[in-house]
Parts: sequence; C-alpha cells; structure tokens
Amino acid sequence: MNEQQENLNRVRLKIEGAITSFASARLLANNVTFHMEDLLLHVREQVPFIAPDSPSRILRLLRQDGVIDYMVISRKNSLYRLYRVRDLIDQPICRGATRRTRDLVELRRQRLDTVMRERRRHGRETRHQDRRRAWWAARCAELS
Repeated sequence: MNEQQENLNRVRLKIEGAITSFASARLLANNVTFHMEDLLLHVREQVPFIAPDSPSRILRLLRQDGVIDYMVISRKNSLYRLYRVRDLIDQPICRGATRRTRDLVELRRQRLDTVMRERRRHGRETRHQDRRRAWWAARCAELS
C-alpha cells in the first residue's frame, strides 16, 4: 500500500461516520438535497481539523463502495441529492421491535418506495433493488 492510499484510509476512518450520519439524518428527515458546504460544516463539527476537500473525496469513495447512493444535481452549485444509505436500509429489525422502531421501519420503507419509483421512472431499476424491496415488504409484514 502506498503512502497516498494510507493517508486516504486514515482520513476515511476519521470522517466516514460523520458523513454517513449526515446522510442518514437527511434521509430520515426527507431532506434529500444538500450542498457540499452543508456536509463540510457537519463534518467539521465532529472532526475539526480536516482539509476542505476531504469530505467530498470520502463521499465519492463511499459511493464507489456502495455505502451512500447520491447524484450530483449541479456541479456549479455543489448541489447533491441523496438516494440511499446502506446502513440505514440494511439495519436488521428484531421481532420484538418497539413502536419507535416500527415507525422508523415504516419511514424507511416509504423512502425506499419513493426512491424505487423515481429510479423506475428513469429506467435505473435493477434485480438487486427488486429483491431488496421484496425483503423490506416481507420484513414490514412481519412487524404488523
């Protein structure tokens, strides 16, 4: 592993949690568009001493790894739209879930349905996403 890769991994370990928490909070609040400046401010609150471009670089890495799914709406304005956070959707739900957990599951299911509808409309549906939606439908049926 070269020095650049080591530095990138070190920075990623520091700020990956802050970036995923930012994206998860945005998705749960149904506030899916954001400017890179919003992400930078959020990350700097948790990790004060980082380079200004680090959050965007790590965000791109997280997209490559399939952790966060987003689209660039406007490069000029640094405007982004979130679609999915893997940890948010893949979080297991136990049978004895509380009411709050059930509400969160329902909110996630509704958000996932919205994303799937939008992707289908743009012709970007995949078999993997169909399986995931079927899994969520079965999981939500277990809870009700």
